[in-house]
Amino acid sequence: MKKISPSSLDIRIDTKRERLYFPVKDSKDVELNYKIHSKGKTNVIEFTETYIPKTLRSIGIATKLAERGIQMAKANNYKVNPTCPFVKTYMNRRPALKDMRVGSA
Repeated sequence: MKKISPSSLDIRIDTKRERLYFPVKDSKDVELNYKIHSKGKTNVIEFTETYIPKTLRSIGIATKLAERGIQMAKANNYKVNPTCPFVKTYMNRRPALKDMRVGSA
């Protein structure tokens, strides 16, 4: 498999399958799954699961996906419900993102 750098990822958005992803040859795609719903008058994006193939873990790709997901939420004025453990930890480590959250901390 070709060496991949998180900074060079071309992360794509697939609204039909509700995921941010990066295609990986000979493997399942790198992806961050989400669901969009409303909570009262608030539009919410719930990040549900991150998948990184074993050969690509621990090099910052999940962080890059989380960053891109947060950018997407900001651009669309969504609040974030991070039920994905990785995204939840990512947001917990960044106090500046606290105002974007809904649901349990």
